[in-house]
Amino acid sequence: MERSPRQSNFSSTSVAFSEEPKERLQASLLLSILKDTELNKEQGVRPMQQHRQSKTIQASSCLSRPQYDPQHSATGLHLVRIVNTLIDSIGDCSEPFEKQLTTSDIIGIQSRLLVNKTDFATSILPMLEKGDDIEVGIPVKTFNPAGKAYPMTFKIWCGRSHVITSGWNLFVKDNRLEVSDIVRVWTFRDVWTRELCLLISSRKPEVQQPIEKEET
Repeated sequence: MERSPRQSNFSSTSVAFSEEPKERLQASLLLSILKDTELNKEQGVRPMQQHRQSKTIQASSCLSRPQYDPQHSATGLHLVRIVNTLIDSIGDCSEPFEKQLTTSDIIGIQSRLLVNKTDFATSILPMLEKGDDIEVGIPVKTFNPAGKAYPMTFKIWCGRSHVITSGWNLFVKDNRLEVSDIVRVWTFRDVWTRELCLLISSRKPEVQQPIEKEET
């Protein structure tokens, strides 16, 4: 029997999660640090040099972590600490989904990111645990690639529309999202607190195309 959204709550311990999505998410966060390093380099910020010759990236776990000189900028060090903490907090993780932002996601009074039913079923539903009620609303901590957290709510409107709301407008403003941008959304559980979390990154479309009507 097909479960309704309200009946679909279950403990994630009953689901066999693959480590691959988690590893790919951790790797993408690591790349965000490396990109910031290159940006700082262009702006004249000096990363650590091994034997005073070249930038060193040392492995501290299964992932390589950048090691920085104490003279590295405070802003850069702050980013590294935050993102490394976020990397270490990722527990169970599902495959990401992508969405091209529409006018209704960006402009207006609704203040929400609409998630279609297929993406909900494949990426978010498997992460729900016993007691999560999407009709009432589930608190979700949403991060950008720099590790900044935005408290939001995931819920279902009128029994049909799955939305990420309550804080979405601030995320849009801070991360300069625009209509037609493509967002990639990862869903995971914090390994320490078991909080439901999202990580949302964005990119510009390679080719501008008409945006299809949203599926609710």
